Order: sequence, then structure tokens, then C-alpha cells
Amino acid sequence: MEGRIVQDVVRAHAEGVAFCWAQFSLAFQADPVDQVAIDRLRTETEAHLDGLRIAGTAAWPILIDQLETYEERGEVFAAAILAFEQSNERRLLQVLSLAATEEGRAGLRGAIAWVEPELTAPYVRKWLDSSSPALRWLAVAAFADLKADPGTWLERLLSDPDDKVRALTCTAAAKARRDDMVPRLRELLETSGAEVELAAAIGLLELGHPPDDTLTTPLRRAVLVDPGNVDLMRKLVSVSPPEDIRAWFALLLKSNETAPVAIRGAGMLGDRSIGPWLARQMRSADLCPAAGAAFLELFPEAWEIWDDLTSVEPADHGPEFVAAFEDETMGAFPVADRVTQFLSRIAGTVD
Repeated sequence: MEGRIVQDVVRAHAEGVAFCWAQFSLAFQADPVDQVAIDRLRTETEAHLDGLRIAGTAAWPILIDQLETYEERGEVFAAAILAFEQSNERRLLQVLSLAATEEGRAGLRGAIAWVEPELTAPYVRKWLDSSSPALRWLAVAAFADLKADPGTWLERLLSDPDDKVRALTCTAAAKARRDDMVPRLRELLETSGAEVELAAAIGLLELGHPPDDTLTTPLRRAVLVDPGNVDLMRKLVSVSPPEDIRAWFALLLKSNETAPVAIRGAGMLGDRSIGPWLARQMRSADLCPAAGAAFLELFPEAWEIWDDLTSVEPADHGPEFVAAFEDETMGAFPVADRVTQFLSRIAGTVD
């Protein structure tokens, strides 16, 4: 009886680590980011990890079963953490077999960033010279996440045959403040495909290179390809002259396809006077999500009553929402009238 109960408890902790950390990692991609949720998930992940640490090697059958069943980022993270902390190379090799998958890379990178650097350093140094692009990428990720300097390896990695490795090395060079790599980054900007070109442009900007068109153009292209990448949008806004970025947003507003990008970006300009304008955009089913995210960035105090300002019922928003979500579930979107009333309360004026 006791053994069965312990197994159930350990399994619950293994599942808890996988679930909580997966949600933690994805929370950074939410727009806007909910820092309270991130802090809560970090605490819950660590609590479940403590349960696995107490179980020690007895946790491995459960972790491996979980890993083989799902092979997703949370399961990879849970197994990798214990492998690193126990210096268990055999188990680590099992986890590293998933390093070439997107979910595997995410889980392994998360684990390397989570544990103490001295536990991962011997492996990272070995991976720098690996024949596997996935392992070289993990090694570069470790340096980038710690803002550590790869030293003499950096120039070699900027010439790596793998695009993902070269792109991440551009990031690592900037994080390590390697100004001596500016000529090489400029070369990569002019000779590489889209992924490396974008990374080189961002690297040069982070190293203080003036934001000319050769650097901002790759960012603008990437923002339009991946409008959900808020970090990329924020980088573009931060480096662009205010008049230039406002003019670009004005151009984007003329197209139904790109208007949400401009509306979301407008929230990053710091001008709270556009609050009433954002509320008006919330009357459109297509523009409401972007307007809501922009509004929360400008008015973070609205977080406290966001449930009161939003609704999952299309009828609360108007006929356009009823028609748009006739056959599908709608998320919690801000209601334009409620947001307008909120602005009236905090400003003493009604738009």
C-alpha cells in the first residue's frame, strides 16, 4: 500500500513539473505578459521539482515513462533537470535524443537556464564541438541565456554551417557585448538568409549600431510575418525614430490585414492619450484583441479589474461579434463601452 501511494505522489510531482513549467515557458509568449501568473508558475514548478528531488533515482521510471509517452517540452524539462542535478549522463543521453525537435530544444534550453551553471558547464563545453547542430545550438543557447562570453568559440560559431546555430550565435555575441564581432555581424546581415539576417540585425542594434534602414527593414519584415512576436515588435519600436515608426503604423492602418499590427504597436509608444481611440477599435471583432493588449500595456492598472472589463459573450460586444463568433467560442475580449467607462473614471472625462 505504501509503495503504491509513494508512486502516485511521485507521478503527481512529475506531471506537475511538466505541466507547470510548460505553462511557465508559454506564459512569456502571452500578450500582454501576466507577470503574476509567471511568478506563480515558477513557484509551483519549483515545489514539484522538490518532490522529485526527494524521490531521487526512484523518480526515473516515472519520468522516462512520461517522456516516452509525450515527448513534449514539459516532460523533457522535468527529466533534464533531474539528469543535470544528479550528474546522470546515461539519463541525460536519453533526454538529449530529443534535442533535434522543437519541443525537445525548448525543454532542454529551459532546464539549462533553470539549474546552476556549474552543473551544465561540462556538457556545454563539450557540445560546442559536437557534430550535432542541435547540441551546438544548445551550447550557444546556454551562453546567450546567461549573457556569458563563448570566448574564441564565438567567431567559429558565427560561421557554423547550420542557420539556427549562426542566428543564435548573433544573439550570444550581442548578449556578451562582443563589439569586436560587429564587422562579422554586418557581413552576415548582407549575405545570409532571413533567419540569420534578422538575428544579425538585432545583434547589431543591441551592440549600439545606429538604426539605419538596413537594420530596421529586416525587423519590419519579420514583424509582419510573425505579428504575434511582441518582443520583436518592441525591439523595432525601441530602436526606431518616433516619427518613422508612427508613419509606418499609419501606413499599416490602411490595410485590414496589417491594422492589428499597428494597433498593437501603438500601445508600445507610451502615449496614454490614445486610450479612447483604442476603445473604439475594440468595437471591431478583428481589431479587438490587439486593441485590448495595447490598452493593458498603456494602462496596467486595468489588470486588477480586467475580468470586469471583458466578456466571452459575443452579445455583450455587439452584432459584429455575434456574427463573427456564431459557430465558435470567443475568448475574453474587452468590451468597448466598459473600457470607455473605465477611462472616464480614471481621467474624469468621457470620450
